Amino acid sequence: MARHAVSNAQWQQFMAATDQQTPSYWSGGAIPEGKEQHPVVWVSVDEAQAYCQWLETQYPDYVFRLPTQGEWEYAACGSQRTVYPWGCYNMSGNCWEWTSTIEEATNGAEKGQMVNIIKGGSWYATKGSCKVSYRGEGRKGSGRYATVGIRVVAEKRSAANIDHIQKPCSQTHQQYELSGRRASANSKGVHIADRHKVVIK
Repeated sequence: MARHAVSNAQWQQFMAATDQQTPSYWSGGAIPEGKEQHPVVWVSVDEAQAYCQWLETQYPDYVFRLPTQGEWEYAACGSQRTVYPWGCYNMSGNCWEWTSTIEEATNGAEKGQMVNIIKGGSWYATKGSCKVSYRGEGRKGSGRYATVGIRVVAEKRSAANIDHIQKPCSQTHQQYELSGRRASANSKGVHIADRHKVVIK
């Protein structure tokens, strides 16, 4: 899983390469000043999936996708099952993050509808919503929201070629690094770079 949520700067490069529409909070199509490294928001699930497909053209050795709810929770706290993901790359209280897990919403405007679960809470959420285990929040995948961004997962196309790191991160989970090549040496700003660590169940 990526260390950080996708930033405005990363999204800008995706848009430049694919002619995607800019998020509505960008004035005149430009990133708000000083927010280049802030998480991109107002992004739908379909747009997130398009971003993942674009990443695959930059890193052809990998498949990119949204995490499941379980993957997100494990990345946030591992086997420790902490209440909050302290010290874990802004996974709590920054922006909600889309997951690929779908369930029926139990509250809010989407109550009763099938929605994508979002995790992590946001700057606009209550502290209870920011707990790793918090359930009950969901958003319609076709929607765009001011507090929902994305964090992606990278999977090696051939699992047999993943380089193993000796130190395990738990008794049942091991840590690996991306070791593939980039499609182009002058590709810019895609920070799912080689040598980032990911957790494989």
